Amino acid sequence: MPSLRFDLWPTRAFAALALKNMFLSPVSLLVYVLALAPFWLRSTATGDYIVVAFITALLFFGLYVVNLFIRRKLEHDEEPVISKNNLGCYITFAVVRRLRNRGNVTLPKLLLAASGTKRGLFILRQLGKEQKEFLQRCMEGVSKRDDVLLFIGEAVECAKELGEKRVDSNAILFAFFKRGGVFKEFLNECDVSLDDVRTILKWEGFHEKISQREWLFHPHRLVRSLGTIGRSWVQGYTNDLDMITRDVSGYVVWEGEHRGVLVHEKEIEIAVQEGRERSCRMWDICCASRSWRRASRSHGSSFSRRRNSCPGSASRMRCCSVR
Repeated sequence: MPSLRFDLWPTRAFAALALKNMFLSPVSLLVYVLALAPFWLRSTATGDYIVVAFITALLFFGLYVVNLFIRRKLEHDEEPVISKNNLGCYITFAVVRRLRNRGNVTLPKLLLAASGTKRGLFILRQLGKEQKEFLQRCMEGVSKRDDVLLFIGEAVECAKELGEKRVDSNAILFAFFKRGGVFKEFLNECDVSLDDVRTILKWEGFHEKISQREWLFHPHRLVRSLGTIGRSWVQGYTNDLDMITRDVSGYVVWEGEHRGVLVHEKEIEIAVQEGRERSCRMWDICCASRSWRRASRSHGSSFSRRRNSCPGSASRMRCCSVR
């Protein structure tokens, strides 16, 4: 069984960075402008812009294709990893882009990169801290001599615990928080526990998923925008609606003289008669309860009058008051 290793060079994220620096960097764009400048000057002098316009369009189309390939095949974290034995393939593009000197990755560099991404900044703000405060407090807890391969293995397990397929800033920060030491003291200052951090990370993962935006001509976006054109009359007929309704097609007579829905008149009359009888019984019960209340009230008032008219009642009241 081949041993595990950590190398960022043979990864999709590193290839994406290399292609971006080669074709889409500001320096590359400046080179394109300088290369096209003589053609535009000549076209301005001659008045013929067809050739230079064709060359410019061809160049920008090529750049668009390269950019699309980088975004969908190299930067996209849902693509399968190239090698499962290389833990560097599990690191996301957002983290790799912020790493410095990618040939020699250390834990301080990982801490700096993870806390500087969009997801890392969101997590720290949920803890009530900024990146500068976090680094000042926790940078002393890591060293350049720490085993990076062992730590990345722990980060992979943290990513699985959080339901992530790749090691992003959330998994890296979670692995750092599990180390204890200065990270535990930092959490105590934030007045949160490790379970609270896990809850925050799950909330951040949900926030990340709902914050993702699809490009303009994405198939899902086109279906949501244009998929109901011409068929709006069937929008109410859904599978969920069918589950809570009753199919009456079995009660319909499709052939013969009496076509239509069978109406069970006898059963309806019986149901109506039972309802009337129940309502009459309830009315009798209500009348009986009202008459009983009136009788009890009248008996109670007469009893109180007789008790007050008794000769010994005043003396008993006086005795009670003396006591």
